[in-house]
Amino acid sequence: MSKFKLFTFIILCLFALNCFSAVPVTVINTYSVQDYNKVLTNDIIGLDQQKNPLKKELQASALFLGKPYVLFPNGEGATAIYDKSPLYQTAAFDCLTYVSTVMALTLSHDLPQFILLMKKINYKNGDVSFITRNHFTSTDFNINNEKLGILKDITPLIKTRDEKSVAINIKTVINKSQWLKTISAERIKVFKYPGNQSAKKLLTQLQSLAPQMKIASANVAVIPLRGVLYNFGGEANLYLFNQIPAGAIVEIVELNPNKNATFNALAITHLGIAVPSSHGMLFREASSIHHKVTDVPLIGYLRGYLANRIQYAIHIEVINRNVG
Repeated sequence: MSKFKLFTFIILCLFALNCFSAVPVTVINTYSVQDYNKVLTNDIIGLDQQKNPLKKELQASALFLGKPYVLFPNGEGATAIYDKSPLYQTAAFDCLTYVSTVMALTLSHDLPQFILLMKKINYKNGDVSFITRNHFTSTDFNINNEKLGILKDITPLIKTRDEKSVAINIKTVINKSQWLKTISAERIKVFKYPGNQSAKKLLTQLQSLAPQMKIASANVAVIPLRGVLYNFGGEANLYLFNQIPAGAIVEIVELNPNKNATFNALAITHLGIAVPSSHGMLFREASSIHHKVTDVPLIGYLRGYLANRIQYAIHIEVINRNVG
């Protein structure tokens, strides 16, 4: 083969490769919902023997310790158009799917109730679709679950010794329509790559739903880390930390002054569950750092955020364990 033909061949291959990868939707493995159901049925039977609601929640949170971390592991199920990931599963979690699964297990007495709760917890009005999913913790997940009576915001209840709340309120605004217009193709999950044209069509269809999503806003109570939960020398205020109850959902809040961003004012970037231990309160999380569901000391974990130039805070929700 001449150098010219070889060069032409390479260019054509690179062009073909570029065309193929232009819309990189995610190809996922098939899965068995029945396998998940068997595990969950056994879990629910075991958990239902525990009559203390807090202990039931803590036991539920321990079921998945060591399970791998996978970002966005759940979707709308095998028949969905845009995300065929399972509606629920027991094999892998990210921080939000882990917490929502624990919430549903805490409040369930059988598998059908668990499935119904997973829909209510993760989708507005329990309507399962990509655009009704609670994508944003601050304006979707928290707000919708508070309206359902499943969650309660207790952030303002953390007080100083003279009974003054240490929480401050910050308004967050998220342009959900703009977010969907620019959503990554990787968020589309299918069992087999459909070809570049079909993949492009799927992405275009999903982005075309943007007008159905509105600008969302919420007033979020937060407790700053620097200067409140910790002094400027990094020492923890144990009086405040000791008010965080066992079983609380602790959310990590990034305070963001960028007024032109899709995520305005703040973003809730992570969440986990406060778990008591003989060594102090732990933070049970599906961790992208440790690549699994694990326990870390809450005070030590949050102290790590102080080294960042960005200002961080926490928001605290509790499960209404009498809903189920």
